Amino acid sequence: MKQLTDIVDSHLHLLNLDRFQYYWLKPEFTVLQRSFLAEDVRTVYEANNVSRAVLVQAHPSKAETEYLVELAREHCFIGGVIAHIDLTSEQIEQDLSELQEHGIIKGARHQRAEDEEENWFLKPEVLRGLKAVSAAGLVYDLLVKPRHLTSIPVLMDRVPDIKIVLEHMGKPPIASGACKPWMDDLFAIARITSVRCKISELVTQADWSAWRDEDLKPYIEHALDCFGPDRLMWGSGWPVCLLAAGFEQTLGSTLAGLGSMSETELEKIFRENARRFYDID
Repeated sequence: MKQLTDIVDSHLHLLNLDRFQYYWLKPEFTVLQRSFLAEDVRTVYEANNVSRAVLVQAHPSKAETEYLVELAREHCFIGGVIAHIDLTSEQIEQDLSELQEHGIIKGARHQRAEDEEENWFLKPEVLRGLKAVSAAGLVYDLLVKPRHLTSIPVLMDRVPDIKIVLEHMGKPPIASGACKPWMDDLFAIARITSVRCKISELVTQADWSAWRDEDLKPYIEHALDCFGPDRLMWGSGWPVCLLAAGFEQTLGSTLAGLGSMSETELEKIFRENARRFYDID
């Protein structure tokens, strides 16, 4: 595996089961039935040359946002926080103003959006929320499933100035081996040059117990063809990735999928793009 240094992990979760009950944490997710704290991931990062991370919310609450900000103040490897926001809140401007008070908060996401109907992002109240996020100057981390992808170009037409990063490559159907319509939808989104894309948590979209690098490779190659090395960033999705693979395996599968690349291109995907897009020192 290629040796990378000074990696920025653009998608980290920290789970504190003593403080929060995570609605998505199913009983059968046995490997995740404990807390995963900053001290735990620091050891993983030191072993894999990761220097900074973007910490992404995992519980849709203001209480967790306050907790993540507290963690960022305590741990210098946390370069930015993606906080919870309710896009349909009638007081979203106030909610965003409160987030802006914390300089460490770089963006926001509506976590439960992935469970909504396919055109949910085009509802008037949701578009109003997205316009507020754009006006606040925050990145919007877009968590969706493949059925939502066709609405993204329409969303961008109606909120053209919003800074969006598509998480997990839009969750391609890797386990089934299907390519269409995901490939066409991703291509249409990538034509909007302001959108960025995360290569993250792909192992959890594959067959957890039997996936191989070869299963992920066509999807990563397509994302690279669509977005190019200037608009992709890598994220581990730790500890959620542990459902299917360890941190090093997750990193290695991305490198295998990217194939032969220059050192400069790798630096962009594994460090510089995330630093620039999230404005991380």
